[in-house]
Formats: sequence, structure tokens, C-alpha cells
Amino acid sequence: MKKVIKINYFQSLKEYKLQLVSKLRDFGPNNLQLWVPNDDIILSLLSMVFSLSQNKFNNVDILLENEPMQPNYLLSLKKIFFKFSRFKIVNNKQIYNLQILDIRPNVLEKTFNNYSKYIQKNQKINNNLNLNKKTFERKKFDLRKIEKFYHINLNKKKNYHFLPLNLFNKLKNKRNYYISENENIKIALKIKNGFIIEGKYNYKNDSFHNNYLDKFIELINNLPLFEAYEHGVIKLEYLLRPKKITKKIDGIIAPLAINKVFFNLQKLMRNLWIDYLKTNNLKQSRNFYDIDSNKKWINLKKKLKIKAIKQVLTNFQSKNRSNCLYFNNLNKDSIKLTLDIEKNNNANFNISAILLKFEKYIRLMLDRRIEVFYNELKDSNKLRKKNSPI
Repeated sequence: MKKVIKINYFQSLKEYKLQLVSKLRDFGPNNLQLWVPNDDIILSLLSMVFSLSQNKFNNVDILLENEPMQPNYLLSLKKIFFKFSRFKIVNNKQIYNLQILDIRPNVLEKTFNNYSKYIQKNQKINNNLNLNKKTFERKKFDLRKIEKFYHINLNKKKNYHFLPLNLFNKLKNKRNYYISENENIKIALKIKNGFIIEGKYNYKNDSFHNNYLDKFIELINNLPLFEAYEHGVIKLEYLLRPKKITKKIDGIIAPLAINKVFFNLQKLMRNLWIDYLKTNNLKQSRNFYDIDSNKKWINLKKKLKIKAIKQVLTNFQSKNRSNCLYFNNLNKDSIKLTLDIEKNNNANFNISAILLKFEKYIRLMLDRRIEVFYNELKDSNKLRKKNSPI
């Protein structure tokens, strides 16, 4: 009997969206670490199935609840999924059960990578489903308008990692270089023992793309390739993001910007990572990379670490007009920090957002490895003394 993994699409999507504001890494449920949700439901489903297939699941059952689909849309869905699997849709009163069996991973990968070409040939297909509209609704944005936001922070005068096409092509025959390219962007990374030790790129005359590609190579240099693939584009977007963009774009910015502005770069990195795995006969695994703690923090006595944490916590709450966080415990590894948090009835109170903001702040002030966890308090009055100086 074939092993079938069952997935509730919108439940998984809900978990993914919540983790975007409560975690800094490893978004999504188990076996979906490579999944990147998209407003285009077909592309999102392809990404989901691709992630599952990379985790050795070749028989998948996906539930789509309460989502009406037009006949031409269902036809398009069947046509694409038949390319790489035995595919069947069971429809019961707008509840769709997608049975995707005997997945052929190589064909799936090719279908996934060529999806944009398919869409260009079938522009009349309406492939935008209403994905939980009340929570995640976004306005339609023109690509050039979004790019203009990011132009503000791109003021490099010289691109150090750019190579003319004739010199770039010579890298294809050099040892330890891995190449990923499409019609416009070409990236070459020199990999040794899984780490990027050099990066080059080529792009046609376009100052915007040349600038952000050069910045991207700077960011991922000396990182493990796996880390660069999983978080490199996210870090680039965050680095270049103008503060005023939040007034122009509603909702979660990173997925929108990555899908619109940096999509080709994300796709190239995925292709390069898969090529590296195949060339070296490696299996997909979890990314355990993290930056090292600074020596000053490591060598500090625990009593002084706690005192420093309490001081940073006081300063943070003063700056952010908050008084709901209380120190609870610092783990033996000096990385895991647990806070008590006082429940607030304010409708605008967002625990995840406050903790994420504090984690960024304390990493900047004390150590980049600190991870923040919390306990919710019913009555914090008895525990306020925890924030008092030692």
C-alpha cells in the first residue's frame, strides 16, 4: 500500500502566515520548509508538492475547503498536474480533494520552473483565488512601483561582483563553480565544503538589478549555500526595505516584494541549490546554520548577563511605551531567553509582533544569537519584582 501524506492547504497556509510574525526562520509545517505560498494558487500548490517530494513524499492528498473554482481553472490545474503525476480532483460541494499520486520529482521540478512560461501562453486563465480575504487581502501593485521603493536604498557607484558576459561564461568550465541563469540574470557561486567563497553575476544594462545583485553577493559571501538559498533573498529584501514602504503597502511586505521584485533571484538560488545537491549526491536536510555568539557575551558571568538583559528590557519598553514584558529565565546556553508577558485586552496588542521586535532589539544590543520565548501571565503583579535590579 502506498504511503500518502494528507495536507489541509488553508490550515498549512494559516500556520505559515502566523509564523511569519512569530519566527525568524523555518517557516511552515514539517515537510513544507521549501514551500513558498503564492496568491496564484496553482503556483502555490506546485511549490507545496515540490517541497513534499523533496522530503520523499511522492503520494499527496491535499484538501482545499470552501473555494469555488471556475471550469477553465480546474482544467488548467489538471493539465499542469497531469504532467508529473496521476492526478484526480474529487469535488464535494466546493470542497476539493486533490489526489496527486506517483509523483515524478524530475518532471515536477521542470514543470515548477517553467510555470511562468505556461502562464504567459495562457493569460486568459484566472488563476487568482481568494486566499482568506479578510486576513491577507492585498492591493494589486505594479512591479515598477514596488521597485521604486527599493531604488531609494541602492546608491552603489561600483559593482564589484559584476562580470562581462565573455568572462562570466569562462566560469562554467572552472572547478567548484555552480551556475544558475535565465534570460536576464546569471549567477555563479564558487562552493567549497558547502560554503560560498566567491560569487559573480551578469545582467543586461539595468542599474537597479545590477545594484541589488551586487549587494546580494556581498550578503551571501562566506555563508553556507543552504543558508544563502533559504534566507539570502529574505535578508536582501529586509536590508533594502525603506521604512516608508509600510505606509504604501498593506499586509506582510516580504512575500509581496520577493514575489514581485526579487522572484527571479529566489528562483535562481533554488535551481542552484538543487543542482549542488544532485552534483554531490546529497539529500535534502534541515538548515542548522546560525551565527556565532560574540566572545564578550559568552565570557560574561550569568548574573551579569541577566542584569544586562533586564536593563535592555527596561530601555526597550520605555522606547516602545510598553510595560507588559518581564524577565523569567536565561537558559544555560545563554541563547534561549524566556519572558513572562502580561495579557493585554487592547485590540491592537500583538504578542508576536512585540516579541519579534524585542528579539531584534536585544540581538542588536547584546548578542545576535539570543532567541526569545514567552509565558503568558494571568496575574503579573506577583512577578513584577523579576524586573528589579539584581
